[in-house]
Amino acid sequence: MVRQDQNGSAETDQPATSDRQPKPGSHDTRPLPRRSFFARLRRYTPEPLSVDSTEAGPSVITPVIELDDNSFIDALRECVTIVEFWAPWCGPCRTLQPRFDDVAQSHADNPKLQFVRVNVDESPEVSSAFNVMSIPTLVVFDQTGRETDREVGLPGKRRLNQLARDAGSAANTINERGTK
Repeated sequence: MVRQDQNGSAETDQPATSDRQPKPGSHDTRPLPRRSFFARLRRYTPEPLSVDSTEAGPSVITPVIELDDNSFIDALRECVTIVEFWAPWCGPCRTLQPRFDDVAQSHADNPKLQFVRVNVDESPEVSSAFNVMSIPTLVVFDQTGRETDREVGLPGKRRLNQLARDAGSAANTINERGTK
C-alpha cells in the first residue's frame, strides 16, 4: 500500500529487509533485523572510489625502465643498473613494485644510476641467463655489465635502500669515460 505524507512524498508499507537502516531523526522504533553470526564477522570493505583523471592531478612518472630480452643487454652499458625481476602473478613482486618505484624516484637525480624492471614471463632468456630461479630478485650490475650484488625474495625497506645507496655510490665514482 502506498501512502502520501504531508510533503507529498510517497511511502510504501514493505516488510523490513536486512539492509534497512534507520534514518536520522526518524521516529521508527521497529528493531532492525539481526545479522547472522557470520555476517557480523565479515570485515567491512568499502566500495572503491572512482577518481576522475582530471581531478587526480598530474601523474608522477617513475624512472623505472621496462626491458625485455631484446633491449636488456644494451641498457646495461655505461650505467650502474638495479634490475627487478618480477612476474604479474607474484604477490611479493606486487608488494615490491611501489617500494622499488619510490627508491628509483629518490635516486632519479643520478644520471649514472638506472632502475630497470624485467618481466620473467615475457623475457625468459634474460632471467635464465642470470640464473633467476625465484622472484622477486634484485640484481645490481656495474657499468660493464658485471653482477655486483643480488637480493632474492622480498627485501625490507632498509635492505632496498642499502642496495640503492651502494649502487648510487658506485655510480658516483664513474668518470666521464664510463670507467671507475
